Amino acid sequence: MKKNYDEPIYKVKQAGNIADEAIQSEIKNILLSESFAVLSTQGDGQPFSSLITYACSEDFKKIIFATPLATKKFDLISKCSKVSIMVDTRSSNPESINDINAITISGDALIAEDNQDKTLYLSLLVKTHPYLESFVNAPTTGIISVNVEQYLYVRKFQEVIEWTP
Repeated sequence: MKKNYDEPIYKVKQAGNIADEAIQSEIKNILLSESFAVLSTQGDGQPFSSLITYACSEDFKKIIFATPLATKKFDLISKCSKVSIMVDTRSSNPESINDINAITISGDALIAEDNQDKTLYLSLLVKTHPYLESFVNAPTTGIISVNVEQYLYVRKFQEVIEWTP
């Protein structure tokens, strides 16, 4: 299906605007309404991207996801905790390219090993994605929490706003 998008709005904006409460609310709404994200990891001198489902902690300081233990994704996170996650609104099928928003989340990914944390994260994932219950509870699945350092929110094609929860 081909989209006939309008021209992007091109205005040079300075990155680094700090998110006010209204912008924080926009970011939270996008994170809660989208089901999928792209995780970027690194290793062996190469970047690596993976599609994930995720859940957010109540304070938005953590992003939680699950992955099979026997994957490159899990191996790379084990070796280098620095990751980024991109969530965008393309799936909403906006008519204008200027209405597509994206959030890049940077942080440190940690493998949940503490039983109390793991139980909390499993419950959050299953509450958000009930269809994943068998997968996230499998002994061959690892639970990852990303401690969010920063959200970079891009809206209106190029307006960049920072938020540190």
